[in-house]
Amino acid sequence: MKSKILALTLVSLFQFAAWAQNYQTALVCDGGAAVVDVDLNERKNLQLVIRHPGIVQFLYQKGIYDQSHVRQNCTQQGGRIHCDPPREIIIRGQNRILRGSQHDPGNLPGYPFILGVFSKDQIASVDAGSGLGSRPTLRFQRQGRGLKVAGFGFNQGHCDGFISPSTGQCQGRVVPGFEFEIGNWFFQSCQ
Repeated sequence: MKSKILALTLVSLFQFAAWAQNYQTALVCDGGAAVVDVDLNERKNLQLVIRHPGIVQFLYQKGIYDQSHVRQNCTQQGGRIHCDPPREIIIRGQNRILRGSQHDPGNLPGYPFILGVFSKDQIASVDAGSGLGSRPTLRFQRQGRGLKVAGFGFNQGHCDGFISPSTGQCQGRVVPGFEFEIGNWFFQSCQ
């Protein structure tokens, strides 16, 4: 059993080392409180790594993090499980150009447009997560010299009437769904 655990630990360490070697820091925010890294194998893939303890704590309490990229230290205390906040938050996704953003040249064929990053000026907007269910959409976006990271939930639309058994269509007014912001943090200076 110990050899299996050791083998899994070594594989995990090698995977982490390989992952770390594929990313290069392209942008440093607020003196290192956060960095934006570019995947050197696929330059449209970006990650925001937030390490400032106060910011990590704030975003963690608001639920603005992807659990699959957060290592948690959990212990059982009595009949309950207690988890310490993570030491860093990582948000990964693809660099997207949004209509009307500062990066929009106005003549792109389709939106959102995915763009590879070869300089820090090309970093635009990254969404990670679907916003459906209990997982928020995590977004970081350049705004002037800074960078905003936010979490968004989605309120599902519904039929304000009844669903016809014969057609399956809403008989009445359809109330559309909408995105709402859970919380955000703004990094003032990213270079």
